[in-house]
Amino acid sequence: LCEAYLGIGRIHTAVKVARKVKELDACVSAHWLCAQTTMHARMLDVALGHFDDAIECAEDGVWTRVLSVGRAECLTMCAEKWYHDGLFGRAAEACSNALSAMLECGARSFLEWGVVYVSCVWMARVHSQFTKHPELFDSNVLEALMGCAQSQVVEQGPMPGYLKQVVDKAQSEGECEPKVRLVLELAAVAAQLRVMLAESSVLAAQSWTDLGSVYYTYSTETASSPLLFQSQSLYSSTKLLDAAADCATAAMQLDPTARAANLQGTVAAVSKNSALSQHAFIVATRRAVLSGMPWANLGSLFLVHGDIELANKAFARAQMTEPDFYGGWMGQALVAECMDATECVDLYEACLAHEGVATDVADFGYAYHVWQSLAVLDAERALSHTERVLSHTEQNRLLLAVYAARRYVSRSSDVHGAGHYLLGMLLEHNG
Repeated sequence: LCEAYLGIGRIHTAVKVARKVKELDACVSAHWLCAQTTMHARMLDVALGHFDDAIECAEDGVWTRVLSVGRAECLTMCAEKWYHDGLFGRAAEACSNALSAMLECGARSFLEWGVVYVSCVWMARVHSQFTKHPELFDSNVLEALMGCAQSQVVEQGPMPGYLKQVVDKAQSEGECEPKVRLVLELAAVAAQLRVMLAESSVLAAQSWTDLGSVYYTYSTETASSPLLFQSQSLYSSTKLLDAAADCATAAMQLDPTARAANLQGTVAAVSKNSALSQHAFIVATRRAVLSGMPWANLGSLFLVHGDIELANKAFARAQMTEPDFYGGWMGQALVAECMDATECVDLYEACLAHEGVATDVADFGYAYHVWQSLAVLDAERALSHTERVLSHTEQNRLLLAVYAARRYVSRSSDVHGAGHYLLGMLLEHNG
């Protein structure tokens, strides 16, 4: 009955039924059922407790493995939640524990390498924690998983040339600097293994999309970091973008989902292939009619090419299609900024509450425009020789701008120091 409720999406009813099962017989399968249902209901702390109880009850080796993998999967979901809550240390710890569990059980299946992949992706996003908390980054675990993955890739058959280069490079260098490089290399190998282990074209397409996402993320890390960038090296952003494009093409041929189309469009846009990018984003709008993301991506493409009117229409369509999606609001703020409209501050402020990668852009945009408005007020008051006294609204905006600038500095690499400079100017205004 519990599994039937899960199958039709009545998650909270399934949680109640699972609790009843546990009351009747607190065996390992009952604990596992409670863990699965609470995890689906995003009651992650509760789910971890159920997994721990189940592992204590488990006497069978098969059960122990299933539970360890399930607990690791729950930890990756915790990492995502804690990342968005700004708890980067806890997110890094969750990823580290999930990877250790996968090494202990000897990851071999499609699901298990999926846990490795997701853990590495979130760990790469919180790589700033590696220097603050070195105990959260165990290079021995990552290198052992890399060796395990390489042996399984060899068993499965030949791998693409660019992937083989990544694996060989990682093994010859050992612990790479910066550490995020090793994490992304393992994510790439894990995603490739999922391609080889996939039992259907749909799963294979999903895995190709995952692999392309890793290479695209890797290319942005390479391009933004002077420590990583070498124009002729394996890690040049051009080669990584080519690899991402190959993966996106493979995914589109197997199963042209909205996610694969969005990836193909994004990679093509960065590679200056505007025609392919526009086509891919249009395909994505048709594949995901209830999602605002493809429209926001299309709007971004128009905005980059200076077509403000079409960009505004696309972002408006994103807002209409999915009002809670941050991308539509983010796009409208960028359009307003291009038109020198004063409402861009209000639109950036609306973006601050939304989760997602564009939060960095919203944080910087809001903080920058608040600082600009304060600088204009300072100039006006200096000319009129009046004392600088902020109104209640101005003071609230300044405090929020300081918060946004702090969050931008903590989340982004801020290679050129613009975020730190902006934060300093706002703190000076704040006295």
